[in-house]
Amino acid sequence: MRQRPLLTAATVIMVCAIAALACNLTSADDEPTPISAARDIETEILDPTSNTTFEVGEPVVVQARVSDPDGTGVTRVELLANNIVVDQKPSQNPTGDKELTVNLTWDAPIAPGNVTMLVRPFRGTVRGTGATLSVTIVDNNLGGTGFPTTSGGATRFPTAASGGTAIAPTFNPVCRARIDVNRLNFRSSPTTEEDNILGYYLLNDEARVLGRLGDNSWYRTRAIVSNTEGWIYGPFTTLLGNCSGVPVLNAPATPIPTATPTLQSSAVPGKPDLVALTPSGLTALQLGQEGSVRASYNFTIQNIGATATTAFNILIVVGDVSQTVESIPALAPGQVYTYPQSGGFEITFAGPGTHRIIFVVDSNNNQNEVSEDNNTSFLDVIVSDANP
Repeated sequence: MRQRPLLTAATVIMVCAIAALACNLTSADDEPTPISAARDIETEILDPTSNTTFEVGEPVVVQARVSDPDGTGVTRVELLANNIVVDQKPSQNPTGDKELTVNLTWDAPIAPGNVTMLVRPFRGTVRGTGATLSVTIVDNNLGGTGFPTTSGGATRFPTAASGGTAIAPTFNPVCRARIDVNRLNFRSSPTTEEDNILGYYLLNDEARVLGRLGDNSWYRTRAIVSNTEGWIYGPFTTLLGNCSGVPVLNAPATPIPTATPTLQSSAVPGKPDLVALTPSGLTALQLGQEGSVRASYNFTIQNIGATATTAFNILIVVGDVSQTVESIPALAPGQVYTYPQSGGFEITFAGPGTHRIIFVVDSNNNQNEVSEDNNTSFLDVIVSDANP
């Protein structure tokens, strides 16, 4: 970890300017409008290279650099796998970064096949032109011998198609947080106060996790050189190793980032504003012989308003019948929450056709928000007949 003197004006605020999602679920015009080529965002995928092979269950990490030379700055970057959003990282700066390098992770592909990965940048609610690459997911359960190969700086293992058995990498059980942004502030307390910065981590540094807040918004780590303990903001990291035993620490009075008057997303001071992001998960499935198929999905909410919410409900509707209501804890300004907190929410689809998953936040309508127009999103899943 790189140590730096105390900085006088540094603020880490997680701000994602989310495109407003219309309540009319049949609309096909909810996608943000790409900006003109003259002022476009430049996107470059640094790693892996195209046609790299990954094992089923192995996380696919895509490192990308985006820049906005003619605009106000990149505010967030999404990663899509076959048109499904599987990860996103916001800028640490409320107004965006002129250049931003991030790691984006597809946690665990579950089936072999060719996958198109798309890195898609945003300037506020305006979408820039992204960059794509193709990767191959394999299931290495066949015999043979072989040695690891290196592609784009990442070690990959021989596939069955190449006549080799996958050699599993050595697993490091120590819980670490891999830094996924250019420079992440290391703080004396889990808040974004300007006078609590001890130093910073660089992209791809790994900080050992000593403790966490209950909602995983902040992780306690120890600096390698100075041996000083401090905090880093969880949404800008990816956990590695076995983190099941990491203790939950008592949160100070202000455990997560607070909003500032520079938040572009909150025109009305003093109100929260919940946004339902598009559900993530598979959109093409095939029925099993029993006439149904199950898949896992994740549902993400962000409070882009200026104040915290109270606890609220979310509603998940599948087709015209299935409804699931869950209670979500209060969200601070800028906080992102994904349901469920680990794994995925399993949905059973019975019969072929297009099945719509509708996601509604604040379904009991107990929040006085800036806008109610962004509280609903949906995902269409196409289910085909089983093979005869």
